[in-house]
Amino acid sequence: MNFVQGIKAGFLNAVHFKGRTTRWDYLLWLLFLVIGGYATSLIDSAALHETSRLGAVNVVFNAIMLLPTVAVTVRRLHDTGRSGWWLLIVPGVIGAMTALSIYTGYFAMPLIVVFAGVGVLIYWLREAGTPGPNRFGPRPSVVIAITPRPAT
Repeated sequence: MNFVQGIKAGFLNAVHFKGRTTRWDYLLWLLFLVIGGYATSLIDSAALHETSRLGAVNVVFNAIMLLPTVAVTVRRLHDTGRSGWWLLIVPGVIGAMTALSIYTGYFAMPLIVVFAGVGVLIYWLREAGTPGPNRFGPRPSVVIAITPRPAT
């Protein structure tokens, strides 16, 4: 799957939380988010003269990308054999640790726990998918077409 096909698949499956997504498709989606975020930041700074990191165009881009990104991430977790509910580890841990730090006034330990939760999620997302079918469906097909260059 090339870059354009990967992005098209991400948008076509923007609200589908069932099934699996390969590591390659997930990386293509993340690359698209980075490129899109950078491009919208450039538009904000050049055309709208926004000096903050989150200009109007960038905020709109991020809002539009939220649901498809959650769906792609849930399907990526499915590919590793984990439930998509594990994605809630990030806001759940951040919310709980924020409340704890406000209550206790101690901010260092909650911050460590937040980074640990995010680190676990990143570790799971970079793992290889289960080799065969799992409880979330069959293994997604990975077809990488390599066309040799003609000899000159």
